Amino acid sequence: MAITVPVPTIGDVIVLTTVGEQVESGCTFPGPGAPDVKNYDVAPGQLYIIGCNNFPIGGGTVAFIADAENLNLAQLITAILELAVVQDMGGRRNIFTAVEG
Repeated sequence: MAITVPVPTIGDVIVLTTVGEQVESGCTFPGPGAPDVKNYDVAPGQLYIIGCNNFPIGGGTVAFIADAENLNLAQLITAILELAVVQDMGGRRNIFTAVEG
């Protein structure tokens, strides 16, 4: 089950907790040429920060931490801040799927 974690300086991060789990976000103003759907495979140790219309945020911020439900809030925030950041410009719909590393 996905968990939403408020992370200072980043904002709300959706944390996927099991392989195969999916969440969807979207861009209200995706910008010209944005695809209808973009799919992202989120491996353990990655934090996806997806932008919209040339802004670095707004299309979804998603991580995959397999043992997230066993961590308290402070541990989750620390774990998220230590992840490798992957940035991209999103589509109208952005689908994130947790995958094995």
